This record gives sequence, C-alpha cells and structure tokens, in this order.
Amino acid sequence: MTTKTSQPTIRVHRYACQVGSPEYTEIKRQAKAAGHKLMRVYPRQPGYIRKVRSGTYAIDTKHLFGDQYNTTEDSGNLRLHDWYEEINPHDDDSRVGYWCELSPELEAAKDARHVCGYCGAQYDNPTHHMCRRCLGSPYLKADELHMLLLVPVRESSGADRSALVGRLPDGMRAAFEREQEHAAEARKAAEIQRATEHAHSLVENARDAVTQAEYERDFHLACIKAGLVRFLSNLIYYTHKGRFCFGWRESLTDEDRDTLQATISEMQGGDFAPFVDYK
Repeated sequence: MTTKTSQPTIRVHRYACQVGSPEYTEIKRQAKAAGHKLMRVYPRQPGYIRKVRSGTYAIDTKHLFGDQYNTTEDSGNLRLHDWYEEINPHDDDSRVGYWCELSPELEAAKDARHVCGYCGAQYDNPTHHMCRRCLGSPYLKADELHMLLLVPVRESSGADRSALVGRLPDGMRAAFEREQEHAAEARKAAEIQRATEHAHSLVENARDAVTQAEYERDFHLACIKAGLVRFLSNLIYYTHKGRFCFGWRESLTDEDRDTLQATISEMQGGDFAPFVDYK
C-alpha cells in the first residue's frame, strides 16, 4: 500500500511462531520497547486475523484511541490494535498475531489529541483544560467534574481519572453550578414549549375529530332521508381516508350495489358519491 508522507500510518508486523522461539522473543522485545501492551484474546470474529497482513495502513484520525486504530476505507476499514494475538484453544504454544509500529505523524496526532472522560469529545491542542460540552449535562454530578479534564489520547486507555481531582481549575465548581442553573432554565423553557405545543395539538385533533364526526353524521342522515336505512349496518367510515364503504361486513349483491350507487349519486347533488366505495 502506498500513502502520502503526511498521512498518519501504521506499519503492521504480522507473525506466526512458537512461544519459546527466538523469533517470538524478539517480537516481544520490540513490541514492549514501543510501549505496547499485549491484547491476547479468543478470535474476535471469524477471519479477522487473516485480513490483517504485514504492511503499511493509513489511519483515520477522526476519532483516536489510546491503543487501537481505525484504518481508512482505502486501507480496508480495519480495527488495529497496538499488539494483538488470537488464542488457539487447541495449541497453547503457538502465537499468531501482529504488533504495530506507529508513524511519527500518528505519534504526533496522539500527543495533540485530548479527550474528555465523561462524553468522549476530542480536541486537538486544546487551549482549555476541560470539556465545555458537559457542564450543563443534567446527569453530571459535582463529584464527577474531574472526568471533564482533558488528557492526551495516548494516556486515556484505562486511565484512573480520580487522580485528576487535584487538577481541577480554580472556579470550576462555581462554573459548573452556573452552567447547571442555566441548563435547568433552558430545559424548563423547552419543557413548557413542548407542553404548550401538545396542548394546541389536542385542540387541533379535537377539531378534526368533530369535523369528521359531523361529516359522518351528515352522510348517515342523508342515507336515512334517501331510504337507505337497511344498508347502514353494513356501512363503515374510514376517518384516516375520509371515505365510506358499503359491504365491509357482508359483500353487496349486484342489485344492492346498483341501488346504492344510483341513490348516492343523487344525494346532495352527488357531493358524497366520490367518497363512497362498494364491496
């Protein structure tokens, strides 16, 4: 695979060897020297390890992690880990996996990228120390404020953020209380708006229901006046369609259909006729 020099990349070193071999000893030395921790698991999905071959892969930096990476579409849309092995339950002495060598561009991207421990938002070279998206969260508690402190992505995997409590900037708790107050006011205003809109919709729905009922009433009265009483038990009005249907309980005979069509075409100047079906 060929990539531009400015594109963050990973060089994958794929291996298959025995646990006590000189080759595996050297692999462990190199992976540990790179600061990697081994992820040794049962196969994550059938055929995954076969898709990862030795070579250079371009990395998608939209969202970075401390110890794993998403390759670009051109590089196969793979999820790569710093150091990965799959367990063979039938041969515990074999080692099949890979370790990754990060390009300077990717190393720099991981140093520049900081992440919020509460919402996961990421920032490049932030000038502020804390995530500004979370202070108004209705779920955030005062004793969780340290989770908002931004740390480099490379330090975020498995980080104990409780140790960051002492790094809370002066005034952060006061800012949190102000944001919580403003957010509560905004939520209250939004709730009032939703309730008001719902109340208006109740009125509109009621008006529509009355209109539909009056229309159905007028048709029934017209049928009674036209001598079609005996057909009303076999009549239904579909409000969602705005249409009447004769024969919904029991199919009409040809004679009854002709009678209904002829009579309804004359009712109120034929105004109802386009909205009546016969079965």
